[in-house]
Amino acid sequence: MANPGSSVMVYASISADQNLIVAAADRLTLMGFSCRESAATASVATFRLMNGSIATGTVIVPIELGPNESRSDWYPPSGVDAQNGLSIDLISGTIDIAVFYSPG
Repeated sequence: MANPGSSVMVYASISADQNLIVAAADRLTLMGFSCRESAATASVATFRLMNGSIATGTVIVPIELGPNESRSDWYPPSGVDAQNGLSIDLISGTIDIAVFYSPG
């Protein structure tokens, strides 16, 4: 469950990079995520949640999902620093994802 003051961005059927889904902010933190592989023909999906833009940011967490696999992670109590913004670097596959964050 999200903490009070948390927000969520939800994306369905992502098959390309999503640069800066949440803009940079001084105290921006990644609180968690929930995702699933969602290609029409099940396959492996690989992506990275980034602190900053895809071109210059740093990896917060790399994720690989098997066919039809889902995964959720939560980073209590204070989350993970993402002050440079949040991006999804999609390396392969198609995903549905909810990204939970606190704007600070």
